Amino acid sequence: MKALYLIILVSFSTQAASEFRGILKEFLKNDPSFQEVELATPVYDALYYQGLSKLIIPRVTLSYGQNEQKNNVSLATNVDKFQFGSLNASLDIFSFGRDWNVFQANRYAEKAQLMRVESQLMIREAEIADLVLGYLREAKNVEILNRLVKMKEEARQLSFKRLQRGIMSQQDYQKVQLDASNARAELFVSEQRLNTLTAQFRSFAVKSLPTQYPWENDLSETRLNQLMTLSTDVSELPQFKEAFLNAESAAYESNAALANMWGDVSFTFTRSYYDFPDAELWEWRTSLIYTLPLFDQFDQSVTRKRELAERQAQEIRQKFEKRRVQEVLLAENNNLKISWKNWLERKEALKISNKLYQSTLGQFNQGKLSVNELFVDQDRLLRTEQIANEALHQLHTSTLAFCHSRGRSYVKGCF
Repeated sequence: MKALYLIILVSFSTQAASEFRGILKEFLKNDPSFQEVELATPVYDALYYQGLSKLIIPRVTLSYGQNEQKNNVSLATNVDKFQFGSLNASLDIFSFGRDWNVFQANRYAEKAQLMRVESQLMIREAEIADLVLGYLREAKNVEILNRLVKMKEEARQLSFKRLQRGIMSQQDYQKVQLDASNARAELFVSEQRLNTLTAQFRSFAVKSLPTQYPWENDLSETRLNQLMTLSTDVSELPQFKEAFLNAESAAYESNAALANMWGDVSFTFTRSYYDFPDAELWEWRTSLIYTLPLFDQFDQSVTRKRELAERQAQEIRQKFEKRRVQEVLLAENNNLKISWKNWLERKEALKISNKLYQSTLGQFNQGKLSVNELFVDQDRLLRTEQIANEALHQLHTSTLAFCHSRGRSYVKGCF
């Protein structure tokens, strides 16, 4: 089902959607918050291999040096300088499960890190998408206000002609001037907000600015119904899997801390070489040693308590994530339906508002309506366009939130 779904979505790919995905990827590439999490992955990989090596590979050291001494022995033997070298190998052959538990803890921690990257990807993608969509919303608002300013200016020019002909009072003309001035002021404020958003784009070294909403002409009821068919197992979501894997890792860390209290049995092999002035000597030595910590200044006790607390915290987090995700799934499903319904109504309202304004404008030009009546429909058109712009923005936001609630990031193919 998932493969078929992805094939369908790829066939729906548009230039605007591709532009949107490209901008998101460019943001993430330069985003320090995401990179900090992603760059930590090799550390967890190294910890995994470190834990594995402690299980099966002995520690091996090679030493070589020159010894110089002055004491009764050297005076008696006439040997005060000699060279020596040794090869030492040691392996913990029994640690009461400590090394095994450390290996398992590192293994689960590595998997949890991969899920953490996925979770962070969607967190940052949502925040960056909000910036991109916010920029588009403000750019659209600037476009709407520019049209409003143009309409107000045309009305002012026509009113001035009427004032000169004596069919409009000075007071009514001043009202027209004031409305035109207010429209320009609103445009200036919107342009300032757009400049601020543009600066945020530039701070991430994003080369291209978005030009249109990714799915403005691409969303359809059929396509949204395809999204609704996505079934999601809560246990497969990155944030839930991360909590589960962290809980498992903490459990093994706790067991390792307990096992460490019992010490370990180690095997050591040493091969040594001595180069005296008048002779060369070789020796080898093997040792089987059991080490039991009797008093370590409570190091193990503190470690044990810390790991138990971490384990309990991760188990609580796991339960919370399961409950939270189930509620989010339901909420985002309903939000997408509401956003889609609202967008359909806004498009229809925009058509009606445009038609009303054109009719009013025609009657105003014929001198049948007053300028105040024209302004009522101008303001209604402006408000309708701004609400429609907000509805389109919310539809895109809801669509992305829906994808994220199903554990699917947009840059990796959702929608």
